[in-house]
Amino acid sequence: MLQPLGGNFLNNKGWDRTNWGGSEHLCAYTDWSCLNEERNLMCRYVIENCPAPFMASGWENGNGDYLNANNGYVMTGQGLKQLPEDHIIRVGYEKYFEYRRGAHNITRHSNDQCALYYAIRGEGENYTAITNGTITLTEKGVCSWEATEDVDKGSWVVAYNFYRDSTFVHQAYGTKYVLGKVSGAYEIKAVNASGTLSAPIHFHVK
Repeated sequence: MLQPLGGNFLNNKGWDRTNWGGSEHLCAYTDWSCLNEERNLMCRYVIENCPAPFMASGWENGNGDYLNANNGYVMTGQGLKQLPEDHIIRVGYEKYFEYRRGAHNITRHSNDQCALYYAIRGEGENYTAITNGTITLTEKGVCSWEATEDVDKGSWVVAYNFYRDSTFVHQAYGTKYVLGKVSGAYEIKAVNASGTLSAPIHFHVK
């Protein structure tokens, strides 16, 4: 799972973006970014209870000029002027910006594009993924993260393998799997993002 625009993680300090409910601090920038308690509560619930690992692509990736988050600043849009005037992507950008600063300037920060690039291509030469951290979002909209040491990259559990009588039968995601009424000796092994299997847990079904 990938959460775009998730916080600002520069130097382990940052303020929650509007996608995660805004923050009191951001009201100085624009009313639209002010703290939204309901959305903030929902986002905190997902962060604290999500049963699977997820990646958060910070606001600073693709929008380096906002509140001194000068780590990225990847802009998209103006090059679309080279496309035909009736090209659907160019027209889409122009319509979007008509009411903002005019269709002549369709340059926009690239948070979503950066997140999508990582989701499709992975780290490659452009990203360094931290897969072993913890994200904290407070009720006031302060977002931060803390990395932990991970000797086996990708050690988060992503699935569980089920074996019956030493034979693989299913790979389950999440925390619930219905076995049915099939008797036998079962094993469960956790699988991390690198494909490493944990030691088995044994049980029997009569």
